[in-house]
Order: sequence, then structure tokens, then C-alpha cells
Amino acid sequence: MRFNYLGESVPSLVDRLLAIRIPERLRSPFLGVATAVFVVAAWWALEQHALAVATAEERAAQVRLDQSRSAVAVARIQRTGIDRMLSLDRRLRDVRLSGSSVGVHLADIANHVPAHAWLTSLSQERGAIEIVGQVAGMERLSATLAALTTMKSLTDPLLVRATKEDRPGAAPLVGFEVRVDE
Repeated sequence: MRFNYLGESVPSLVDRLLAIRIPERLRSPFLGVATAVFVVAAWWALEQHALAVATAEERAAQVRLDQSRSAVAVARIQRTGIDRMLSLDRRLRDVRLSGSSVGVHLADIANHVPAHAWLTSLSQERGAIEIVGQVAGMERLSATLAALTTMKSLTDPLLVRATKEDRPGAAPLVGFEVRVDE
């Protein structure tokens, strides 16, 4: 009996595989199977790589799609706001253009009515503005007519009527109606 006291190491896996001898008649089938396994493993590795690349591209495309959807939603909200503002602007323009001459005339009349007179009604009929009001006395009516003649936007105020209105216990008032052509 012999003992090896040096303790040889256990042969490595590669040494064991190289030590295996395949019989001659099994070498071709074994080489075919090994080649097929290698080709299938390589193909599988390539497919796994392509799948990983496609998955990463899909994630990136999904992120871009989500960003695009949110940008479209923001754009729709902004467009709705712009459309609303444009509609309001159109309505305001229509209102302003439809009543701008009336507004200018009313402002001019209001700026020329003296403090001692007050208006009870303004109306527009057949191209003329009718102004109805009251003053305390004929002198003040005369001053009111003089003030109305200085208006730039309207021409020649015409006194249509002046009536004395008695009030019990108070000074009488003079009611008047003036017509101004536009």
C-alpha cells in the first residue's frame, strides 16, 4: 500500500473534462448536439439583448407619449382660455362699437349739465336725443341751455318745452325738455 503524503490537489473541472475520451462513433453526434446547443444559446442571448433594447425603447416612447399627452392637454386648456378671451373681446368690441356714439353723447351731456340742474330722463329717438330734467328757476334753465350749447359731440340743443311745477311749501321748479340732434 502506498500513501501520498504531499497531498495532491483535486483535479480541476477543466482537467476532468479534458480527460474524458469520447468514443469515435459518438464524436459526430456529440459535436452536432454541442453545435446546436451553442447556436441556440447564442440565438437566445441575442434575442434577450434585442428584447432588453426594445423594452428600453418602449419605456422611452411611453415617457415621450405621456409628456406629449400632458402638453396637448395644457395646449387645449390654453386654447380654450384664448378662445374664451377672443369671444369676450369680440362681444366687448360689438358692444363698444354699437353704443360708442351713444356713450360719447351721454358722457358729453353729463359733463355739461350744471350742478343746479338734474336730469330725469335721457332717450334717443329718430336721430335725436331727448333730455328731460328740472331746475330751480328760469335763470338756471337759461344757464343749463347755455352749458348744453357748448357740447362738441351734439349740435344745437332745442328747448321743446318748459313748465313751472309748483310744490307746496317749497320753491317752484321748472321742468324742461331739450332735443339735441346727433
